[in-house]
Amino acid sequence: AAIMSLVSGVTDPLSKTLATLEAIRKSWIGAPRYHRSTVLPPDYAWVNGDLILFEDRPEFEEVYLAGGFEGMLLEANATSEQIAANLGKFRKHPNGLGLYLPSCGEQFFRAWTLWAGREAGSWQGDAIRELSGRIDLSRMGSAYTSEASPSTGVLQIEKDALPGLLTSNGASEFWMWGKASFSASRVAPTAEENRPLNIALPVVLYLGIHA
Repeated sequence: AAIMSLVSGVTDPLSKTLATLEAIRKSWIGAPRYHRSTVLPPDYAWVNGDLILFEDRPEFEEVYLAGGFEGMLLEANATSEQIAANLGKFRKHPNGLGLYLPSCGEQFFRAWTLWAGREAGSWQGDAIRELSGRIDLSRMGSAYTSEASPSTGVLQIEKDALPGLLTSNGASEFWMWGKASFSASRVAPTAEENRPLNIALPVVLYLGIHA
């Protein structure tokens, strides 16, 4: 009896530890995460929209059937517009054979909460803050110059404007010529794409043990 009690005392904590580790492992199934290498680990996939068949990944199906992807699913008949607007979501197979993974390549992740003001898994196009500028011209002698009222923001006067009078069909009209330019780089860093500060990290998704 003493021996059985001793064995029980050793195996019970071990069983609890193993059960905890198993629960942690299963909690990773279907959850995109950063990876330390560009080599795909066994039982993982890139989040690139590939189809994962349930017959190959029974644990992946188990999570799906248990509602583990709630709020992150698109129906099989989703339109191309709906798919493009929800790149972070899984999509059902038309015959129920599996799920198409999210397509997160080249996309920035943005933390979502219940108060985010948008749908989880939804895609958002790029945008920049408003860029503005102003040119104020002042009359100085025979020219309109920016020296007294300079240009600001993204606008810049490259040559002062010269005024004159033009008679056309017996009517006198005011006219002037000059040169101004627009460049967003005067107030913000520019490139061929809009992007925040970023680091390119591999993103993988655990599929569970293969059948």
